[in-house]
Amino acid sequence: MACWYTRSRQRLGAELAREGSVEADVVIPVPDSSLPAAIGYAHASGIPYNEALPRTVTSRARSSSRPIHSASKGRAQVQRACERTSAAGAW
Repeated sequence: MACWYTRSRQRLGAELAREGSVEADVVIPVPDSSLPAAIGYAHASGIPYNEALPRTVTSRARSSSRPIHSASKGRAQVQRACERTSAAGAW
């Protein structure tokens, strides 16, 4: 099951598709944080979704901070699990 913020972003993408249509061949998320909204937009608009732009930097590599407490590490693992669920196309 997707996290609450992932579902919210998917609903925002779907709402955006309902507010105004565009002529497009594919919906592509840019940057990675827009992935749930792109999935929602593609689902509501009927335009195919595709991850056409390769990831060159992972979020872990960009982060200069490291979890100090085990609770921080647990939250990070939950967030990554939600992102994997969203990337798999769970609706």
